[in-house]
Formats: sequence, structure tokens, C-alpha cells
Amino acid sequence: MRRAGMVAVGLFVLLASGCAEPAATSLNFAVREVPGVSTGAAWSAAIDAVREHFRIARMDRSAGRIVTEPVETQEAGQSGRAGDLLGAERRMRRVADVRVQESDGGVQVYCKVLVQQFESGERRLFARDKYASDIPSETPADQESATTAEQNAAWRDRGRDKVLERQILESILERVGG
Repeated sequence: MRRAGMVAVGLFVLLASGCAEPAATSLNFAVREVPGVSTGAAWSAAIDAVREHFRIARMDRSAGRIVTEPVETQEAGQSGRAGDLLGAERRMRRVADVRVQESDGGVQVYCKVLVQQFESGERRLFARDKYASDIPSETPADQESATTAEQNAAWRDRGRDKVLERQILESILERVGG
């Protein structure tokens, strides 16, 4: 009985902590330390620096977080498929996440720019592979007739744009006089 209680507590802790968003670290964000600067000044500089490249979707001053709207481009894909190796252009987009956090003697600014590749066609092509039967039994809703193309869009993360991350962080440093 005692063992079952320990398993239940372990599962509860796993489920409760598994839903939290991971903290910003130097492993998943580019980071710059800005000594001797107030959080308010760094926040204002971050907003201006992000607006040079993106439109802001959400800002949360209390959490020190800025999330941008995606910016779409046409460029060579990064999936390793034959068309990508030949230089075929695909729909790509970039989304930035910037965080400003107070630290000892200054501020830490975190920046991540995700590169995502449009893969709705590939997902639709292989959608039937998840079914156990080959008998066509999809309803119109299963065939995406009840939704818009934007709702059905599938984007796959393909890495980070570290050059753009450094540009945004350098712009923030310039604006606060670093």
C-alpha cells in the first residue's frame, strides 16, 4: 500500500511540473548581461529593438516578456529533402521571444528567434498513415472543409536564427548605452 502511495505522489509531481514552461537559460536563448541598467530602461530598449524586425503580438511587463507575430519569407528549406538540397524555396517564418529579467547589479536580456517551416502539404499527404483502416471513412470535417487554411497550417521548428538574435541583443545594448 505504501508503494502505491509513493507512485501516486510521483505521478502527481510529474504531471504538475510537466506543464510548466521551461525557464529561460543560455541553452535555449541567447543571453546578454547589462550591468548598471534599470529594468525599465532595458524593457523600453527591448521593445524598440524588437520593433526594428517584428510586430509585437504580446507584451507582459510584469513577466518581462515580449512575443512577436510571425514574419514569413520565401527561402531555401532546411528539411534535407531533395528539393531543399537543390535550393527550392519554401515558406518559412520567424518568431521572436525576448525576456528582460532583473539580476544582481543589472539586467539579463534573453532572446530567441525560432525559424519555422511550412509543412501543411506534407502533413496532409501522410495524414491517412495514422489510420488503422484503408477504407475511406472521413467526414467533411476530417477533410478540413470546416476550417480555414490558416487554421490548418502546420509549422515545424527548424532551428534558431542566431544572427538575428545577436542583432536584437546588440541593438538593446546600444540603446541602453552598453
